[in-house]
Amino acid sequence: MIGQYRYAIAVVIIIAMLIIFMYTIYNPHVDAWEKYMYGYWVGDSVFCEQSEIDTLLLFIGENENNVRNGYLVIGGDVADMPIKIKYNKLNAFDPSRAKISKKLTTLRMPVEIEFTDEIEIPSLLTMELDIISGTLRLFDQKTIYGVWRKDHEITAMFTKE
Repeated sequence: MIGQYRYAIAVVIIIAMLIIFMYTIYNPHVDAWEKYMYGYWVGDSVFCEQSEIDTLLLFIGENENNVRNGYLVIGGDVADMPIKIKYNKLNAFDPSRAKISKKLTTLRMPVEIEFTDEIEIPSLLTMELDIISGTLRLFDQKTIYGVWRKDHEITAMFTKE
């Protein structure tokens, strides 16, 4: 009896494997996160006030092989420099690379930031993007190093159509 269904079972297994493979290669939510990350980010006023920072700006460029060129400005002559943000390819099935919340509103992933000047911020951080609140946070296990809100108007001026 199993012999009759052997080919049907094999076809079902192959289709299931193809679906899983395609989901890991192409996930529409990953594309949305990649697009959302690009842009101009302005320091959250509450974070800036509590941190006694008058200016906190971040620009994140387009993804080029999981590296994004950017620019960081922290007022009070703390930082005014180009940066590179490196991360592993976003993948829905690999939580060590990135974790997307169940409601698909928050992405949390490890990043490595190359600073062009010396700064008292570690290079290995966690980046958290929240598309509902429009925020980006950079932190490690002990400290939050920045909280930004996306400025969609300025981002639109830089967006290539």
